[in-house]
Amino acid sequence: MASFTDLSVQLLLLATLFPTLALSYINSATTSIHQNATKSSAYRARLVTTLECWRRRTSSVARVFLVEVVGSGIYAAHASFNDHGVPPPPARWKGSCDAGQCNNKLIGAKSLIAGDDSDDEDGHGTHTSSTAAGNFVTGASYTGVGTGTPAGIAPSAHIAMYKVCVARDCKSSAILAGLEEAIKDGVDVLSLSLGSSTSANFDQDPISIGAFSAVSKGILVVCATGNSGPFQRSVTNEAPWLLTVAASSVDRSFGANIHLGNGKSIDGEALTQIANPSSKLHSLLYSEE
Repeated sequence: MASFTDLSVQLLLLATLFPTLALSYINSATTSIHQNATKSSAYRARLVTTLECWRRRTSSVARVFLVEVVGSGIYAAHASFNDHGVPPPPARWKGSCDAGQCNNKLIGAKSLIAGDDSDDEDGHGTHTSSTAAGNFVTGASYTGVGTGTPAGIAPSAHIAMYKVCVARDCKSSAILAGLEEAIKDGVDVLSLSLGSSTSANFDQDPISIGAFSAVSKGILVVCATGNSGPFQRSVTNEAPWLLTVAASSVDRSFGANIHLGNGKSIDGEALTQIANPSSKLHSLLYSEE
């Protein structure tokens, strides 16, 4: 399946190399999947890596960004939302916090759902917020795998969460209300990892409608392209005023080999890593058992 990201890279290159070129049509073609797509581009377009963003975290420009996330709420006590090295929010910030644990990193949290609070019930809003602008966390790992110091793309940016979803139910009225609140509060970037399962007309889609108002006021709106497909019109959030992002293959593997009693080894993968595996042999178990 062709990647929307790859297509955007090609169009960007065409516009750069041939500024007077008139695009006649776009035709699909089957190509091999680039297994190293997260490290480089097959078309040699320059990619801005996460490490490059981190190196710029001391600049005054990076420090004033207000990243607003529309989603399922946020777990304010998460380690990614520590405010070490993050300055106070700028005076232009007009938002508020009902999470009770806001700081210089998490500067806003509110629910646009009647009778509900800003707490995250399924972890999705916390996950997407930390991916966008989580601060550095030392010694983190997943069941002992990949121990290191993770951070979001913009670790020095401020975060505000506007909860519009409950149990993956995101009502149009709540989405529009969240976007309107964010605009009034003075955010720089809107991040939405939500959308309908199929493409919708722009004038009937709350994200497209609300984002149009945000963009007209100079706010960048970033949306996910969806989790469905591949089938016709499976890409969502495709309004031309949105920055819609997608991911294809990943280039990471977590090796784990099986050593059999007859001396053979089988290469595999596992997220459970044992530092000092035992050399004791065990009987094989089959699925029907």
